[in-house]
Amino acid sequence: MDTPSRRVTRSLTKVESPEQGKKTSIKSKQNVICLDMSTPINVTNSDQNRYGVNIGLRCWMMSSSSNDSPKTQYVSKETSEKAAQNCIERDRMKVSVVGEKVILVPYTREHVPKYHDWMQDSAILEATASEPLTLEQEYDMQVSWTQDPLKQTFIVLDKELVVGDFIPGDPHVEAMVGDVNIYMNDLDDPQMAEIEIMIAELKSRGKGLAQESVLIMMVFAVENFGIHAFHAKIGESNKASLNLFHKLGFQKISYSEIFKEVTLELTITESTREKLHQLIGNMVTHSWP
Repeated sequence: MDTPSRRVTRSLTKVESPEQGKKTSIKSKQNVICLDMSTPINVTNSDQNRYGVNIGLRCWMMSSSSNDSPKTQYVSKETSEKAAQNCIERDRMKVSVVGEKVILVPYTREHVPKYHDWMQDSAILEATASEPLTLEQEYDMQVSWTQDPLKQTFIVLDKELVVGDFIPGDPHVEAMVGDVNIYMNDLDDPQMAEIEIMIAELKSRGKGLAQESVLIMMVFAVENFGIHAFHAKIGESNKASLNLFHKLGFQKISYSEIFKEVTLELTITESTREKLHQLIGNMVTHSWP
């Protein structure tokens, strides 16, 4: 199955508990929801040594529960600048990318009902380690995904299923078959991204759509966000995804006994970058106001 090993952005977040040696579920996943550039943070000398001087960003962490209070987290100057840049760019970024087999388009409100239908499939829920959401919660999740400055999400369209001509800005719900995501949430390395791919429609699996989607997303992330390394976390039983990422040059760097999950990594060098472009072939980017 062309699915990721987990969906860290959906309701439940798994964390490793060394003391208990088992999975723990946190129902209110924390997400960056507001970037306040106006208020400098007062830090101690030890903080300055650890995080750098002239930190100008307060990164508010808010849980999904409206009753919870915001929590402040210090981040490095490099991370804050990158997050702020991404936030500004994301507000202006309305982009679709056309490959040979797929078209990547922004995740919009029009896509939510079909996405919600996918997530009623127990096999997809299991493969993605997701919890079922109500349709209303799914709409909220779509807003969260598009507003998060540390995330980039595209809906994958199967070009063979597009009715008529492709129109940039049109959701083309009839052709949506999955999604591809990156998460730039490593505070120690803001230019490292975790990447995930899901092809939910059975009729569109085994056609090379997942591979092209991952390649396009990686090139997009390198060119637009300066990403220099990608991680992929995949369940050991998900042979299709493991084979896909190995084929793209990812190497195993760790294994979680608790989650039965392999972490793969691909470092972007100049030669890797050239190879990615060669593998993609023709790629056309459309943007609109």
